[in-house]
Amino acid sequence: MNFNNKFNKLFNTIGKSGTVAAAVTVGTVAREAVRPLSQHATEKLLECMKDQKLPEGEIIPVINRWFQDGADLNAKDDHGFTALLYAVAWHQSRVIQHLVEKGADVDLRDDADATPLMYAACCNENVTDALLEAGANPELRNSEGKSALDLATRDRIKVKLQKALHHFELQQKKKFDADVDANLELKRPVTKMKPLRLISRSAALS
Repeated sequence: MNFNNKFNKLFNTIGKSGTVAAAVTVGTVAREAVRPLSQHATEKLLECMKDQKLPEGEIIPVINRWFQDGADLNAKDDHGFTALLYAVAWHQSRVIQHLVEKGADVDLRDDADATPLMYAACCNENVTDALLEAGANPELRNSEGKSALDLATRDRIKVKLQKALHHFELQQKKKFDADVDANLELKRPVTKMKPLRLISRSAALS
């Protein structure tokens, strides 16, 4: 499924009542078994996130409840969407922050190889901000080779993504330089040190 079709499917799915079946997957890794309680908690969490019958401030305690019962925050429902993607669709910055703090993968891809940031870039500046603050990687590209910047529909979002890309590149360069320095330090020959007692004795005699 291409990104545009997936995007439309996400926004056509939210708000429609009905039970949700959680796919037994985390990312792209299949899970052979899920405890009944945790699977039930996962399905209830995804159902809550999809239907959104509560105000944003009341959703966080519900997330906590199902999380305590073992809900998998990175599980996908039968539409292929995660709790985090539903929070993006509902434009819920606080819920996004909370889910990431609890362990939701901010860069988890769907079957269009798209990340939550790519969806946010198409529709909402505040949600884009929330994902970037949560550490979303702006360099990633979907199955069509497009990044969040390529998909952004508003100039303000594009500017923020450009700044985020520049910052991300600087951070990557700093990390690379630090790794190079660390490797050079490891390769540097070690000079044999004088025992401290000999240094002290030499100083006393001089």
